[in-house]
Formats: sequence, structure tokens, C-alpha cells
Amino acid sequence: MMRWLLILVLLAPMMAPLGAHAQGEPRLSVEMPEGAVIVGQPVILRLKLLVPSWMPKPPIWPTLEVPSLLVRLPERASTPISETIGGETWSGISRAYRLYPLETGQFEIPAQTFVVTYADPGKPDPITTDLTLEAVRFAAVLPAGAEALDPPIVASGLTLEQQIDGGPDLVAGDAITRIVSVSIKGTTPILLPPVTPVLAPVLAPGLDAPTGPSPLRAYPKDPVVSEKEQRGVLSGSRVETTIYVAQDEGGVELPGISLTWFNLESGQVETAVLDGMHLDITVPPPPPLEAADYARWLAIALGGIGAIWGLARLLAPRFRRWWRLGVTAWQRSEPYAWRQVNRALKAQDLTRTMAALDNWVGFLPTNDPPDQKRLGLAMTRIGAMRYGADVTDVGKKEWHEARRACARLRKRAQIKATRDVLPGLNPTAYPTGRQEKQF
Repeated sequence: MMRWLLILVLLAPMMAPLGAHAQGEPRLSVEMPEGAVIVGQPVILRLKLLVPSWMPKPPIWPTLEVPSLLVRLPERASTPISETIGGETWSGISRAYRLYPLETGQFEIPAQTFVVTYADPGKPDPITTDLTLEAVRFAAVLPAGAEALDPPIVASGLTLEQQIDGGPDLVAGDAITRIVSVSIKGTTPILLPPVTPVLAPVLAPGLDAPTGPSPLRAYPKDPVVSEKEQRGVLSGSRVETTIYVAQDEGGVELPGISLTWFNLESGQVETAVLDGMHLDITVPPPPPLEAADYARWLAIALGGIGAIWGLARLLAPRFRRWWRLGVTAWQRSEPYAWRQVNRALKAQDLTRTMAALDNWVGFLPTNDPPDQKRLGLAMTRIGAMRYGADVTDVGKKEWHEARRACARLRKRAQIKATRDVLPGLNPTAYPTGRQEKQF
């Protein structure tokens, strides 16, 4: 409001004679440079509004917003003007807009109407009328050499910076922060794309398919975009902050960053680059036990011991019975009887051998093969040499012959699973009348 009062004060000397002037319709003119505009660079659109008297209140200017077009009003965008038209002095306002196309192509600001109020000298009520702003058209292009840029970044300066807090050695649960800053000069930072890459899944060596998620989980914050203008030149920055939390054991790469842009000062396509970082994540050691942990483990141990003791008391009688049955079954088996025969023969103990043979032969078939006869002859010879009229020492040959006869007999015989009867030592007959095998 103060600005408009200042304008009215400045125009006051010119307004005095207007009462005698002939009235006319307000005039609007549009000024804009011809030719194509470079993407991201400003083009000045100037609107000049003149009225035959003065304006008691500011006009309601049209909006120039269209998709992909940034509209800015620089400092002192509106200034008072005056011109002589038909010998009369007209007063008015000049308003300058800076238009920044954000992509290539044709732009059209559609025709619009806006309200203008100006004084009618000699009358108390001002005149209100509608003015029409015709459509404004222009084209936005990229400079030669920058046609392949995606996104199209055309500026007079660009820098990339980063700050990584933490790493490179992490423990699962640790976090690091990566702050990436992009500063641009000569255009709006709105043109800057996201630059922090998304972490890719872990790839096994030599494989194209991912083996699992990354051991880091990214938590990006909303980017902070700031813009400033100095003497009609835009600049600004885009700051991206990402917090990475270590999830699992393994190695992972924080990828490097690159951003390609066109330098208006050098006329060349340039690339700004930031290095990445390799991170190694390990599993944290278990926390030290506290008094409560020891108490809990002691309670668990005592409970386990009590449960085992109770179970043992419950099962002990059954276990002893099973043990006795197992021992009895083993002592009545052929392998046990054969082991006793072997031990007695190796010890060359005739008494033990006869008792062991007497038990073992009960597992043999009832026929009388040649090996059984050899065994009987060998044992008869050993007995005669030990207890005969001419007592002599039994030699190794006789015992060796007895062991061979037993081994052949066991190998060729069809062993029975169990014995039907446990006969006495060298009886003359079985209770049923069946003859005992004699040795």
C-alpha cells in the first residue's frame, strides 16, 4: 500500500491538468524478446499499463502460471511510468515478470482479462474496466551439445558435496548419516533431480539375481530445496539427508553419485562426481550377563535337575527290569556263548573250555558234520594228555587245532537263535532220550 501511495505522490504533478483532458480507454502493451529461450534461463515479460488519468488503486494483474513454467517477480518488478499520447500525459505502471521454462517445447500463456480502475476527473466515482492480455507464446530449447541431457540442467555453475557421519566399520544396529548437497548457480534449484541412489539388493559373486535384501536399510528425509535471487540471477541448493541403519552382517557399498549438466560459461557438458564408500557390518557380541540373568539360569538348571530326578525315580524300576532282561537275553545268546568259548580256548583252560563248549553246542544243529568230529577228537586228545595214565603237557598244536575246528564249525553251521535246553556237563543222555554230543 505504501508503494502505491509513493507512486501517486510522484504522479501528482502530472494529474493536476487532467481534468481538462479528453478521456480515453486504458492501454496495455506487452514486451518480450523474440527467439527461443534456453531451458532454465529467464526471459523478461514486461506489461505496460497506461491510463489517461491516474489509478486510485492498483490493478488486479493476471496470473501467468502454466505447467512447467516458473514465474518470478524480481525486486522492484513494478515501477511507475508516464508517456505522452496525443499531446496528453498518460500515467501508468510497468510490471516485469521473469519466466523460467523447466523443459523444452512450446509454451503458451493463454489470453486473460484483468480489472483496471482509474480516476474520472470531475466525477466522484472512478471508472472500472476490463483489459485483455492476449496469449503469449514462446519456445524453450537446449543449447547445442546439451540435447541428450536428462534431466536438462543448464546453469553457470554446479557443485556436489557430501558428508558421511559414521562407518566404515559398523555393528548391526548402528546407523550412519549421508548428507548430499547440490548447489546450482544461474537457474532455479527446482530443476535438480534426486541424486542419492537407492541401495540395491545383495548380489552373489557371478550371479545376476539378488540373493537377499541389502544389510543396510535406508531412511531418507524430505529434501530441502532453497532458492535465492541476487540482481535477477537465481541460485540455490538441494540437500538430501539419508540415515542408513545396519540390519544384518555383511558388506555393502554406498554407491557413488554423478550428475551431468551443461555449463553456460564453458559451453561444455560437465559431470560432477562424488565417491561412494564400502561398509562392513558385523554382529554385536552378546551383552554381559547380569545378576537377574544368573538367577534365571540357576532356576532353569534347578528345575531341569528336579525334572530329571523325578523322571529317573519314575523310570528306574522299569529300567532295571529292562536291563536284567537284556543281560539275560545276551547271556543266553549264541554270540555270548561263542565269546566264552574263544576266551577259554585262548586261555588253554580245559575246564572252562568244556563248560563253554557244552553251552555253545546247544546252538548248533543236531547233525554230526566232520568239523564236529574234528573238534571232538581235538578235545579228547587234550583231555587224554591232561588226565591220562601218561600225563604230558598239552602243546600249542592241539589247542590251535581245537580253535580251528570250532571256527570252521561255527562258520558252516546254521546257528539257532536260542537254545531249548541248558544241559549239564557231559550228560550221557537228554531227558527226552536224545544223545548228547560227545567230545
